[in-house]
Amino acid sequence: MSDREVVGELLEALQTGYSSGDIGVLPEVLEGIDQEQTVCVARLGAELNLNAIAIGLGLENIRYEPEQFPGLVYISSDEDVAAVLLGTGVIIVPTNQAGDPTDFIRQVVEKLEAIGLYEGEPDAVSIETETVADVISRS
Repeated sequence: MSDREVVGELLEALQTGYSSGDIGVLPEVLEGIDQEQTVCVARLGAELNLNAIAIGLGLENIRYEPEQFPGLVYISSDEDVAAVLLGTGVIIVPTNQAGDPTDFIRQVVEKLEAIGLYEGEPDAVSIETETVADVISRS
């Protein structure tokens, strides 16, 4: 499934209302996303092993049900910021959250590097601000 399809599926699920049978229980911070929503996007340039990430980052902060939705949702410990990680190496964080989305992306990348699941340089990750529609069209 392409990034475009994953983001489109997430957007559709959030717009139509989701249930635990759809894509798992998503955090409140991801509610209300539409195509005009601004998100921060990091493209890591390497595929991510979402199964290993789910275990490595701690299941208590993860929503990952690959049979239902191909993205992994990682939630900050205080539950005020959430990121969607895609197997293609894309991390998406909505900008309408309490925490700083750019800082959160960098924290996620640093954690991935610390557990050996990303070999790039966390400070070199390019983070762009785009609308959801732009993410879909570029993917």
